[in-house]
Amino acid sequence: MFVEDILKLKDKLLNPKRSDEFKVPLYLEGWRYCDVKIGSKVCTIKPFSKGKTHKISTRLFKEELYQTYWSAALSHSGRKGKRQRNWRTLYA
Repeated sequence: MFVEDILKLKDKLLNPKRSDEFKVPLYLEGWRYCDVKIGSKVCTIKPFSKGKTHKISTRLFKEELYQTYWSAALSHSGRKGKRQRNWRTLYA
């Protein structure tokens, strides 16, 4: 469920721009959907369920989004048993 939602947001996760706002599943004290707002210096992450709003630097959060996308792509590519040799090019 979370993997497909992450893969649908490829452009926003790999190339986030300032003033972008979107909903994405993130691992924040467990997997949960979060409202994300990208700022010039700070990103704001607000979980839908219980939890407080977190602020993290934009540089660190961009790295986190990048890792989240590629880990979801790795997981999705191996679902049919054996992963293809060129799986990265299919998800890039």
